[in-house]
Amino acid sequence: RKATRPPPSEPPATKVHAVSNGSSPGDVPARKRKVGNLNLPHIPGVTGNALPTPPNSEGIFPTYYPLLRLGCVELPSGMIQCNIHDEGKPEPCEHQAGLWGDMGRHVETHFRGQGKELTCEGCPLTFSRGDAQKRHVGKRKPEHFSPERKKFVLRFNKMKEVLQMKAHRKRTDGSWEALNKQLYGALFEELLAEN
Repeated sequence: RKATRPPPSEPPATKVHAVSNGSSPGDVPARKRKVGNLNLPHIPGVTGNALPTPPNSEGIFPTYYPLLRLGCVELPSGMIQCNIHDEGKPEPCEHQAGLWGDMGRHVETHFRGQGKELTCEGCPLTFSRGDAQKRHVGKRKPEHFSPERKKFVLRFNKMKEVLQMKAHRKRTDGSWEALNKQLYGALFEELLAEN
């Protein structure tokens, strides 16, 4: 969606700098509002209910405490920076976002393939974020979810060639997006038509 400015007749929104966790959403600046739940796997010392409040959490909703425990920080500019160090990479991630919710969606991409797998029942696509999965499913026609197609997806994902492609992606740290295009593109549709 495109950002729009409020009509001139409306007063500009006021910014509140110090936020207590008991504030109402109207009192909280947009970049600190709770957007949704994080889809992260269980990470000892990071996710869980009985963990202590992180020391740098003033003004941040508890939903985003795991991001702080993973190393995300709010910069003096107000931007939020990811500092997650992915296995096999020499430098930590330096992605920046203006909203904690956006950073949460970014952090979910670091844990793709861990925890609950987000898939489509009608094709071999996988997703790192729930919003992307929901958007994909919502744009599909009913025939995309036919019983025959759902059965074929299960068989397709167990095929030797597909398992080899997935294993190669993991060995080479390849892109999930590229793998999705390979699997969902010609290969899946071609084999489905032959079936």
